[in-house]
Amino acid sequence: MHDGDVRKQILALEAQIERLAEVVESCRKVILISKAFTAVGGILMLAMTIGIVRFDPMIMIGALTRRYRRDRPSWFQLEHVAAVHRRPESRGGRSEPN
Repeated sequence: MHDGDVRKQILALEAQIERLAEVVESCRKVILISKAFTAVGGILMLAMTIGIVRFDPMIMIGALTRRYRRDRPSWFQLEHVAAVHRRPESRGGRSEPN
């Protein structure tokens, strides 16, 4: 083997090690966040068991429904957009009297 080939291989391996070190660091962050959520979940379950926090399925369904409704456009918004696009002047044409 030539010294140039070995040096290229070493540089490539060092670059790969640096990339993998970055991946490991991001995985550590994810692991830390998941441990925090697990701890919060455990504390919440304990609080529900003791009776400090009450879990109400209807409140959960209501919160999810509210979130769903906020994310999507309402029927009236869709009708307004459709009406605007049906107008002749919105397509560049002239509106003619009826």
